[in-house]
Amino acid sequence: MPFTTASPGAQVFPRASSSEKASRPGYVYVLSNPSMPGLVKIGRTERDPETRRVELSKATGVPTPFRLEYSQFFEDCHLAEKAVHNDLQRLGQRANDVREFFRATVVQAVGVLKRLAALERGDTVEALGTTGPSRGARDAAKDLVDQGVKLLFGLDGTMRDVPQASHYLEQAASLGSPRGAYYAGRASQDLLRNAAPKLRPALLQKAQRHYQTAMAHSSDSSRVPAAGWAAKLFWTNKQYKAGNEAWATFVERAAALDTLTNDVMTLLLEQVEWCAAHRKAWRNAALLKHRDALIAFAKPESHAQAIRVLPRLGQPWWKHPMFFALDVFQRAPFAFTGLALAAALYALDMGWWWVLVLLGSGIVGWVEHRLKHPKQARAQARTYPRSQGGRNRRPARRR
Repeated sequence: MPFTTASPGAQVFPRASSSEKASRPGYVYVLSNPSMPGLVKIGRTERDPETRRVELSKATGVPTPFRLEYSQFFEDCHLAEKAVHNDLQRLGQRANDVREFFRATVVQAVGVLKRLAALERGDTVEALGTTGPSRGARDAAKDLVDQGVKLLFGLDGTMRDVPQASHYLEQAASLGSPRGAYYAGRASQDLLRNAAPKLRPALLQKAQRHYQTAMAHSSDSSRVPAAGWAAKLFWTNKQYKAGNEAWATFVERAAALDTLTNDVMTLLLEQVEWCAAHRKAWRNAALLKHRDALIAFAKPESHAQAIRVLPRLGQPWWKHPMFFALDVFQRAPFAFTGLALAAALYALDMGWWWVLVLLGSGIVGWVEHRLKHPKQARAQARTYPRSQGGRNRRPARRR
């Protein structure tokens, strides 16, 4: 049965008078279709939503009829529809820029409509008529998440078992746990790496659905890393625009945090790697705000150094000549050494002793740094986990 509404009954709207025409009252509806799993259609109509459902179901190319899941009355259905579309698009859930289909669950889409309707009425959040899970369900979900996380990452001496972890976390997500949904997405993404080709679409869709459920939560901390992992999933699937939008949401939310969780810091450190590899500062507001925390968390030292130099990425070389010289030395050590030697001989010939002192101080400092951080220590892998079992840099098409 579709959800019912407390708004005016399902009557065809009378033709608006000239004074009322600007308000454009009507319904915003949510439709699902068995032929389109994982997608919902969110549209508007100034008539009866059921009539609109029948019209859409008769369209050619739709093998099965649509199901009206929910409809909500608004004083201006055009503005309401646009607000709902923008909200879901900001989460990277729009399937097509010119169509009204979204990668979202019915529950999530209905929740967005109810929140918007409550804001239009000036009600509080409690007026939405939706209550959270009961205390018993919350406790059960917490236990399931704890078990699932241990199995997913092999914590506390537990043998890693991703399929079993996915089973526990799926149950937690079904009980309404946003943290369970986030880690269920992580488990599905982990299974996706080694899955058979015929199983990959279902796992990909499941991971996206779980991330989007966690992202849509208004207060749970898992909504922040869920946005980052959703972006990575979109990039892996070559959905670059949706990935960029989801990552922008992640950066915005991470910058608003007072303290970072390990999951958020891991994602931000991966962005540091991308920025350093591409010599480009990209949406680094959260990196700059939490600079000290990231430096303390980063291992090895080379990652901490990459964080320190973020502010100068993308700037002209003459603003940071010493760093430019070090970059040249790393790329062409013999050519740089020859140039430095020629400059030293010229300074000696001209009597510029201060140049020799400066050059000597730089060499001593570089040697001291090499002695404190031998090559073996710098080359060791960092202790925080990588998402793809090794190198994980952002696609070059990221904007």
